[in-house]
Amino acid sequence: MFKRRSLGLCIIILVIVFAHTSFAATFTVSRSGEIVVARMIGDIEQGDLVKFKRVLNRFGYITHLQLNSPGGNLYEAISIGREIRRNKIATIVSSKSECLSACPYIFIGGLFRTIEAGGKIGMHMATLSQSETIRQKVLDILLDESVDLQVRLSILVSIFEQIGAQSLMDQVIYLLDMGVSPKLLDYVTGTPNFKIYYFNEAELRITNVIN
Repeated sequence: MFKRRSLGLCIIILVIVFAHTSFAATFTVSRSGEIVVARMIGDIEQGDLVKFKRVLNRFGYITHLQLNSPGGNLYEAISIGREIRRNKIATIVSSKSECLSACPYIFIGGLFRTIEAGGKIGMHMATLSQSETIRQKVLDILLDESVDLQVRLSILVSIFEQIGAQSLMDQVIYLLDMGVSPKLLDYVTGTPNFKIYYFNEAELRITNVIN
């Protein structure tokens, strides 16, 4: 009875952790002479890199990308950031806009990075709880009653440790590649994924997030 109740509780907790309401990112573009400004608004989801590449292909080039996003998929953000750097695009967080959670990884991809007065950048500890692959793997393990529950829980802890270590390494490598100090992550180590740590200007300059 204890095992069944514990398993049910684990599944309920997972459902709560994985629950998420998203508003998919949209891209709009405006041109003024040689200046082509794209604007990305909304959550960062898998497939947004493809959207961004379509915008690039349609307009031939983009000079600036303005961001206003609550965050989303970490690895999609990193992929978009690398595409931005490859195309030598400048990134901007405009006045009254916010670039949060995974969004700063897109911002950091900018060759030149600007935050206008009133714009905000914030992060928290990385979470991969929205990954469909990880979610499915967790559920498969939890529902496998041929394995003792305590063993299943130990397996899950081990998986999360491995995923956490790999995720941290991927973030550090990306920051270094973009010329940003990994010290940036020090500020958000103790910030859970349901909160946001807002950086001040001094912190952003020390870590070379704004240049």
